[in-house]
Amino acid sequence: MARYCDIVMKGGITSGVVYPLAAVELAKEHRFRSIGGTSAGAIAAAAVAAAEYGTRSGKNPGAYAKMAELPGWLGTNLTALFQPSRRMRPFFETLLGTLEGGLPTKLMAPLNGFPLAANLGLLPGAAFIVATFALDPPTAMKVLATAVGALVLLPLGVIVAIALSATLRLRRLADSYYGLCPGNDRGGAAPRPPLTRWLAEYLDKLAGKGPEDPPLTFGDLGRLEEPDGEPGLTLQMMTSCISQARPYTLPFEGEEEFWFKPEEFLDLFPEPVVDHMVAAAPADGGEPPGEGLVRFPHAEDLPVVVAARMSLSFPVLIGAVPLYAENSLESGKPRVERCWFSDGGITSNFPVHFFDSPVPRWPTYAIDLAQLPPGEEPSKDQSANVWLPANNAEGIAEAWVGWEDKGGFGRLFSFLNAIFRTAQNWIDNRQMRGPGYRDRIAHVRLSAKEGGMNLNMDRTAIERLAERGRSAAASLSARFAPEPPPGTALDWDNQRWLRYRAYMTQLEKQGGQVLKGFGATPEKPPALPLEEPPLGDEERYGWADAGQRAFANTATAELLALHLGWQEEDESFADGSPRPPVLPWQIPRV
Repeated sequence: MARYCDIVMKGGITSGVVYPLAAVELAKEHRFRSIGGTSAGAIAAAAVAAAEYGTRSGKNPGAYAKMAELPGWLGTNLTALFQPSRRMRPFFETLLGTLEGGLPTKLMAPLNGFPLAANLGLLPGAAFIVATFALDPPTAMKVLATAVGALVLLPLGVIVAIALSATLRLRRLADSYYGLCPGNDRGGAAPRPPLTRWLAEYLDKLAGKGPEDPPLTFGDLGRLEEPDGEPGLTLQMMTSCISQARPYTLPFEGEEEFWFKPEEFLDLFPEPVVDHMVAAAPADGGEPPGEGLVRFPHAEDLPVVVAARMSLSFPVLIGAVPLYAENSLESGKPRVERCWFSDGGITSNFPVHFFDSPVPRWPTYAIDLAQLPPGEEPSKDQSANVWLPANNAEGIAEAWVGWEDKGGFGRLFSFLNAIFRTAQNWIDNRQMRGPGYRDRIAHVRLSAKEGGMNLNMDRTAIERLAERGRSAAASLSARFAPEPPPGTALDWDNQRWLRYRAYMTQLEKQGGQVLKGFGATPEKPPALPLEEPPLGDEERYGWADAGQRAFANTATAELLALHLGWQEEDESFADGSPRPPVLPWQIPRV
């Protein structure tokens, strides 16, 4: 019988090529129950969910074999997935130019991105040279003065022309959804599919859906049957709402009311996906708050590709996704505004807390993407580029971001980048070093030329990274197998014990804080602590009815009595508890 597992995958633009073979490896012995990811990890999470659906539904039994071919396909098609809009193409070509060669090549990249502006910028210098020699016969002094002037005017003209062209184009970046690449080709005219159209088609193929079938939805995944009666397959992703300065989990889990404009979505998604969203718009939302708006579908009707696209919108490179909501904070009168959703990695690039449980029933594997130290090259043995702690004392040390070895502006830029990375990743970094986390995270190490912004990796490089992902998955699978390799210290029993100890330690600590809040001591046993609210004021105090209030009084008194009894014991869960302490259940749900 297959083992159950969950998996969480980190963001990293092209670093996501690590994940396909990792999923294929885990699928050999596991049945996925929950899948999560951010940014590039969201693409991988969507693909794994689609393959699991195709396999378990019987619509595509060879889905994982098809996924195993993905690294090879990306090796010749990765760059083609990123197709900029016509107006933003010069910036994209400049970006590609900065990814190759040394410093001289990088400095020349704008010439490739803005060739017309560069040529126009040469005209003032050329006119100066022609005018100088046309007035009087040339002399040695005139030739020297003209050469000096040309050396100044020619590059200055090019720089000014490129700067003017870039400025005029950047003013229209908002019209391009704040991104160089929309991810879609409206009307499907591009000879090679861009990222979103390719992903939509790829997910449907993995899921075994035909051209006339509706796109794969979260409802399709949840309807897969499990013997225990629980939802068969859970898929979650992170996105960042820039307009509200907060993250969201996709699909939306609360009572959020968002709307979208089909006319805008046709710029970002294939037409069949938009048509499905319009047809699936909830009828319980009342009249649209603005012209041309359609209610955003409930989770069961939301296409998986839409959530993945909202999570992978890497700032500036890939356009943000606009939804609409009512803003009533300022004047008290609701005003419909656009809500811009961008890369989930802005707020949580590695949501390792997804699917947490104090005492888990099966493991949640997680694959981290880490940079090798400066100057260190990857090993030719790809398994050596994957690191996991070997015992409960390893993996506690902090991961340092150093820049002291750099000089000049390099040090300054590294310092500013470290500030951003700290704001972005501090929660994820803190969680992954906690007990019950670090033993189930495989760290895949990459060089500066691998993954990340390296959009032009060749097939050999991509297949190397994919093999590292497979090695990471194989190591995790062996560690938590019913019969792990001899000498394995961090096995499944250890994982459950760590999570249990960490949970009970925090429960004991918080119980002591609750006792202080109610003023209960062994000498002063707690009475019913919750006074009855005034008649007719139930809503203000948060009670559904008098019965719920009575239940709360009884349960609270019993809880306080339990914690008082723990305090009278000679033993404590805190003695020798796993370090460092973490509070996984206190991370806000988003």
